Amino acid sequence: MTETTDKGKKKQEPYWLVYVSAFLSGLVLLTDAIQYAPMQKVSARLGIALVFSAFALIVGRNNTPSVIAAALIWAAVIMTFVL
Repeated sequence: MTETTDKGKKKQEPYWLVYVSAFLSGLVLLTDAIQYAPMQKVSARLGIALVFSAFALIVGRNNTPSVIAAALIWAAVIMTFVL
């Protein structure tokens, strides 16, 4: 019987956070484009970005994909103010 060790395994990074962030960013931009009334409030957009970025950074433990996911959602929210 052979034992497996964790020395040879690469640590799994949460790439799914980037995909969820891309979907959520697209949803924020789409609701801004069609001027969906509840999303027109500044507090709603900032709340979504703050909650998701905190979730991504906690789940991802500051790995690269979690930082990218947080940056992606904040970029989408900032674009709603600029565009």
